[in-house]
Amino acid sequence: MQYKAFMIKYAEIGTKGKNRYIFEDILVKNINRKIKNYGDFYIRKEQGRIFIEAKSDYDYEDVVGALTKVFGIVGICPIVVEEDTSFEAIKEKVIEYYTPMIDELTVDEDMRQHLILKLLEELPHFPMGQA
Repeated sequence: MQYKAFMIKYAEIGTKGKNRYIFEDILVKNINRKIKNYGDFYIRKEQGRIFIEAKSDYDYEDVVGALTKVFGIVGICPIVVEEDTSFEAIKEKVIEYYTPMIDELTVDEDMRQHLILKLLEELPHFPMGQA
């Protein structure tokens, strides 16, 4: 699965006062400097987080490796972007994403189905009758 975006969490910058935006801008510039050789990316700030969207193909390991070297980043969260936001499409993506991990567990089919249902229950506004 190719992740199309990343959410970047940062540390003490969030505790800065009225000059917080200056530190965020510096962090965005540092991120851009580190990943610009790995592909075309769009970087934006939004509600205390920084989002990186891939505009071209890239090597996941190279980009994450470069991001881990940027001072101030404390978390890199890959994001799956789904164009179809219908419940059924999201449900299918959740099952597609987690099924290989569940399959690695040594559980019977009933437990497998139970685990998938539990995952789906975590979706916001999950209509239990549709499982």
